[in-house]
Amino acid sequence: MVEVIENGNIFDSNAKYITNAVNCVGIMGAGIAKQFADRYPKMYETYQTLCRLGVYEVGRPRIQELEKGKYVINFPTMKNPGSRAKLSDIINGLNYIKQQLKYDYEYDYTPFEVAFCALGCGIGGLNAEDVLNEVKKQFDNVGWCNVKFYMPIQNS
Repeated sequence: MVEVIENGNIFDSNAKYITNAVNCVGIMGAGIAKQFADRYPKMYETYQTLCRLGVYEVGRPRIQELEKGKYVINFPTMKNPGSRAKLSDIINGLNYIKQQLKYDYEYDYTPFEVAFCALGCGIGGLNAEDVLNEVKKQFDNVGWCNVKFYMPIQNS
């Protein structure tokens, strides 16, 4: 089941996995990525190194440990900072990460929680409802993990 969180802070989540929308060149300069970089400088340094090595690709999220028992899913939504995200890349990334997370479950058969941000919806320009619908398609009927989807906070 996917639970939609309207006015929450993903960093307050108790989820084992928290998503972070990133680019593939090693810059976390705005939005949720900047917040992750500020909170987890070691993770940011590793991400930058992996980007320099060409490891990051759009549609291929990577899991990195933040602290014992808590992980970030760095989810590349665009190649370069400021470019437009494509819903097809989000779909590919969701398919990919779903398989990775399933391996985690099959390791010890303990369900867990995943917190998704609105991937590609800030600078990337995607519609949060469209991304939410894709997350639901992938995770609504999965019994091995609970999903919380954090809608973007609307500035008034």
